[in-house]
Amino acid sequence: MQTRKERYAKYREEIAHTPDELFPDSPRKIDRLSPEDEELLRQADSAGSSIGYGEIIAQAKKRNAGDNSLTPYERYLKRRRTVFLIKLIAFFLTVVALILLYTLWVR
Repeated sequence: MQTRKERYAKYREEIAHTPDELFPDSPRKIDRLSPEDEELLRQADSAGSSIGYGEIIAQAKKRNAGDNSLTPYERYLKRRRTVFLIKLIAFFLTVVALILLYTLWVR
């Protein structure tokens, strides 16, 4: 099995053999922010402009009051647990059926 180092060795060799004049001379250009963007960033720094996750979860529970106040992730976990139990029961029933079939077939 190839390691990552071996897999990308050809690219490192290609970069090492590339002439220096093909690489850009100047460092990356950093664009200045517009005054509107700077003001927006200054407003975003304040703690009052942030949203707490507790508020979002409380609002979601109020909206989903008919769904037993479960969040979407809790509903997903419940559905996943239910599917797992159905598969587990089907597996055990299949094993029991195969054991019974084997014992009846041999006798």
